Amino acid sequence: MKKNGLSQEGLKLIACLTMLTDHIGAVLLPRFLWLRAIGRLAFPIYCFLLAEGFHHTRSRKNYAL
Repeated sequence: MKKNGLSQEGLKLIACLTMLTDHIGAVLLPRFLWLRAIGRLAFPIYCFLLAEGFHHTRSRKNYAL
């Protein structure tokens, strides 16, 4: 059964695309600061996914490794 909202895979895709945007802005287009601002969304998304994974894991020791 599918829940409402974004799946983990959807969040990962958004985080990857925003991180790619950040890196493109940093390396290729440093004058466009809005690219860097978009890229800053990746970190909180990855932190959320990390916390969710830690919360739902059975072996916290293995997850930490």
